[in-house]
Amino acid sequence: MADTSLQKCAAEWVRTSFLKERYNQIFQKSNYRLITGGEVEFSAVSNDGKIVAFISTSTPLVPNGSVGRGKLSKVRADALFLSMVGGDVERLLIYTDPEMRKLVAGEISAGKLPGNITVLYAQLPDSLQAAVAASRKKASEELAAG
Repeated sequence: MADTSLQKCAAEWVRTSFLKERYNQIFQKSNYRLITGGEVEFSAVSNDGKIVAFISTSTPLVPNGSVGRGKLSKVRADALFLSMVGGDVERLLIYTDPEMRKLVAGEISAGKLPGNITVLYAQLPDSLQAAVAASRKKASEELAAG
């Protein structure tokens, strides 16, 4: 099984550095009630509960260089859950991979994501970005090897 500790570290950096600096608030992973009555665990929720976000450290590309259908489905599922958050809340999709950012920008341009969601690109520190990319590559190789 692939080691996801670096991806978790990257998401934590987004919560504790990127979001804290941008919004001057503390964020944590937390459950949040949806207007449908259910609850979903979001990657980041501000302490005042006025900002909810999903953070993705993955790339949309599969080993052959094409966009993985599962990656796009995850983007759309995250957007669906964000659209089911009620009230005057800022809804964020945050990506640390530039290719994923491009994919999501295309989805927005095509009108395939709700307009009440803000998409942000959180550029990881170079060393962390390199480590996450190496971890992803290793996981991909393990999957290919079966």
